[in-house]
Amino acid sequence: ILDIYHYGVSITIRNLLIENFDITENDFRAIRNKKGEIVFYQITPQHTMQPIIGENSIKQLKPCSKCGSIQYRIKEFKNEQGWPYYYISNEAYSEMHDLNKTFENFDMHIPNFIVSRRVYDFLIKKYPRLNFEPLFLKT
Repeated sequence: ILDIYHYGVSITIRNLLIENFDITENDFRAIRNKKGEIVFYQITPQHTMQPIIGENSIKQLKPCSKCGSIQYRIKEFKNEQGWPYYYISNEAYSEMHDLNKTFENFDMHIPNFIVSRRVYDFLIKKYPRLNFEPLFLKT
């Protein structure tokens, strides 16, 4: 899972991703400075895959005391180091592209951006400080 809302890629990296992976120009949004010049590109996947929330436990929280809306939170599974991890079904895995966003049924959940292992290997070499969370196959 890629936490990409806070990051962007250079024009060179964007072009390399388009040339070498199953990624198109539509998967990027140009970010411009005050002069209107493109400074970098934000990754905005167009391919929507099945939600991963169904493969992970969801718990309902207390309704909001101000508006009454019900909120949901994914139960975090943690590994030995205390980091959260998520599961994906075989069916969702088989439909993955190199760049994906999840479809989440609940309004309170923002789609996750999921990249293939190939794209992860490429991006982590170029941007070692990018934040990724692993996604495990649920068997």
